[in-house]
Order: sequence, then C-alpha cells, then structure tokens
Amino acid sequence: MPLTDQEITLGLMALDPMYFREHLLMSAADNLPVQFSKIMEPWQRHDFESTDPALKYVAGLTTERPAKLCSWVQRPRGHSKTSDHATDLTWLLWASPRRITGIAAAEDKDQARLVREQMETIGRNNPWLSDRLDYQRNIVRNRHTGSQLEIISGDVASSWGHTHDFITCDEFTHWTDQKFWSSLFSTYAKKNNCLLSIRCNAGVGRGWHWDVRQMAAKNPNWYFSAPEGAVLASWLTPEKIDEQRAGLPRTEFNRLWLNIWQETGGEFVTLDEAEACRNANLVRLDRTRADGWKYVAAFDYAEKHDRTVGVVTHQEGSQVIVDMMDVIDPKRLGQTTRLSWCIDWMRAVRKDFGGEFGQVYFVLDKYQMLAIAQELMSEGFNIEFFDFGSGVGNWEMAVILRQFIIHQKVQWYHGCGRLDSPWGRDDLETELASVVVTPYQGGRRWRFDHIQDDTHHDDRAFALGAACWFIVKNSGGYEEFGFTPPERLQAFGLGRAA
Repeated sequence: MPLTDQEITLGLMALDPMYFREHLLMSAADNLPVQFSKIMEPWQRHDFESTDPALKYVAGLTTERPAKLCSWVQRPRGHSKTSDHATDLTWLLWASPRRITGIAAAEDKDQARLVREQMETIGRNNPWLSDRLDYQRNIVRNRHTGSQLEIISGDVASSWGHTHDFITCDEFTHWTDQKFWSSLFSTYAKKNNCLLSIRCNAGVGRGWHWDVRQMAAKNPNWYFSAPEGAVLASWLTPEKIDEQRAGLPRTEFNRLWLNIWQETGGEFVTLDEAEACRNANLVRLDRTRADGWKYVAAFDYAEKHDRTVGVVTHQEGSQVIVDMMDVIDPKRLGQTTRLSWCIDWMRAVRKDFGGEFGQVYFVLDKYQMLAIAQELMSEGFNIEFFDFGSGVGNWEMAVILRQFIIHQKVQWYHGCGRLDSPWGRDDLETELASVVVTPYQGGRRWRFDHIQDDTHHDDRAFALGAACWFIVKNSGGYEEFGFTPPERLQAFGLGRAA
C-alpha cells in the first residue's frame, strides 16, 4: 500500500529537523497557530542550520561526528530562546530511532517549567506529536523508543552521577550557583558524543559565566553566536523598544536588548538627568503652603554608619514636588543618630505640613522603626511600611524613581539634601549620579546601590524613592504619570524570556 502524503511528510520530518520545524504549527503573537516556515526569521534559521548537524548526530541519523557538537547562542531578550530550544528538544525526542536521554536545565523551577510548557504547547498545536510524546510534570518521554528528557532546576544533588546523550542549559547567564553548572559540565564530559547547548542573554561582569562564554567562543568544537548592537526580531516594535530604553538603566538596556555583555551593572542616572529635575522656582519649605494639602513624608533611618534622611513631598497633577529634605550624618556629628530626633522630626512635619485640615502620610522601614511607628500610630499618625531592604521592593521602587527622574516628573529646589563635605559637592543630585545598578536574581531584576566606601551613599535616593513609590501606589497609578509598570518591564525586559 502506497504511503499517504501525511506519512511521507512525517517521514521527512523525522529525517531533517529543519523540515520538521518548517511544518510545525507555532503560536504567533496573537496565540493563533501558524506554520513556522512563514514566521521563521533569518537569524533563527541561521542558528538552526548551524546546530542541526549535532542534533542529527545525537539522534543517530548520521555516524560522522560533526565539527561543532556544542553551542552557545546568546540573543537579546524576547528573541525566542526558550521556544526555539523547546523545538529542538521536541524533534530529538520525537525523531530519534534509538533510545536517547537528556537533561533540560534551568536556574529555578519557574524557568524550567517554561521549557516544558513550550514543548507541550508545540504538542497541542501539532496533535500528531502526542502519538509518540508523553508530557509529564518534569519528564517528556517517547512512548515508542523510551527516549526521555528530564527537566531539572538548580538542585545540585539531582544533577550528579548521570550519563546522557544531550544536555541543554536555558537562560544560563541567570544562573547563580556555579556548582550546578559544574555538575552538568562534568556530566557532559563523561560521554564523548554528548551534545551540550547553552541559550542565554548577555551577562554582567567577568565571573564564571564570562569564563564559560570565552571558552565557547574560542573552542572549535562549539558553535558560538552572540550578535551585538541590534534588535533582530520583527515582532518587537520600535515603540516597545523605545519604552524599554526609557524604562531601563542604559547598561541594562544594552545588555538585554542590544545583547552587549556589561563590565558592571552601571549607573542609575547621570548627573545631567538628575540636575534636570532641579526647579529654580522652588525653595525649601518648612510648612504647608495651603492648609488642606496632602503630603507624603519618607524616612530612612540609620543609627551609626549610614545617614538618616527625612523627605517631605506632595503631588501636583502628574508631578511630585520635594518640599524639604533633611540629612543627618552620624560620622560628622561624632555620635549616633538618636531615635528621639526622628520622633521630633516626624511630629514637627505632621504639625507644620498637616496643619488643621491637611494630612501627612509617613513611609517608614518597619524593621528599623517599628517601635517608633507603634508609638506614633497611637497618636493618630498615618504610617505606611516599606521594606527598604527587600529585593522586589527595592526593584519596584528603583524602577519608579528612575522613571520620575528620566521623565522629569519629580522636581526639587536648589541645594536639596545638601551637606557640607570636604570631598566636594554633596547633595541629592550628586548622590543620584553616584548610585549604581546592581543586577540580582541572576540578572532578571536590578536594584540601586552605592559604591562601598566612605564617600558614596544612597540614603537620600532611598527616601525619595519610597515617597514616589507611595504616591504612585495611592494615586491614579502608573498611567497617571505616563510610566511603564515594573511588571511590564519585567515581562519584556527583565523577566523570564520566552
């Protein structure tokens, strides 16, 4: 009996991973399935064609060892890294006529789950795959051949002691545990014909991730691709990229969207950007200009080593105005900063800015000032707690504050937060310009911090950021100020990549 057209097509797909991809139905931007050949971009095709000989060899379809059995593919954010990875893994499991086993590794369970979910999505769009592939929680298995993919996260104990035919590492530059990589790399070395592939964004610094990258770039056994300086994907609109450029620190934009490896985290804002928020028509105020206004006062307290900062702000339309900023440096006073001073400051602010009909909302770090907060709340103070030290809270506050500064939606008076200093100018603007961006969560988010020495600080930035955070959260939200919500920056710039 002659073969049907479908049987012929499936037979050719099993022999050629590119033919397989071209006939797959993939979810497009509107989530409607479309044939991959119609949306595959030239840079995707080039990477596929360069790594396909290794896939065929591992699947047992060729006996000649390819020149490049390993691959490092570094792409900008939003450039289909995980989805393309899932396509390769699906073909390997589905097409190999012999039993093969492999690992798909990611930093954490959420990222690992994305790999499996992408594979299952491919299966839903192409139901004929389910005749062979069984999608379980952490395993994808070929029912006929017994080929199996195990999906693991950074659990070092589970990654030792195995021998596999292929190992893939997703979002490698986000990995925080070098031991996890060491266990997988040593597993790769156990078998001479093991495939190893890495997919990632550009990273930061010259640590062990960089060392692996340089090894891949110089080793003739590796296919290495890390194009810099351009957004390649046609589905990323100029408007979306402009939004990312405005919402992210320059170094993070360059790393995530221009695929440029960064020496360090880089600056938060420039001195010019900070100085642009100075308004010559504003002066420092010690009390409200009109009884009945609402004010937001944020307080960052430090007893011995860091500075204590109190700032009073108010909202005028889509602008935040800094009315007053007081700074105490315990090192210059030669004594610790007393809590009694903090209480006196807050009571004075409530009296002078709240007036008879107005209101002052205080933003405090509950871990520093819980006892004070409880005392003042019993007196009728409105107090909101902010976790100054938390990663997520710091990241969200930093995103908000940077957008206020970049879009000049926050204004302050000349000399705001100024201290006399033997090292030169020392005020809010110079502090903001000295604050640096520090990536964390393996580069998926960032926070602002300061150079660890005796002349650099971030206390004024923290206090102002906390006040701006409160205003955004308790006003009309991000849209009122024309800002990009942090979660949208995470989804398209700092979150887990598709």
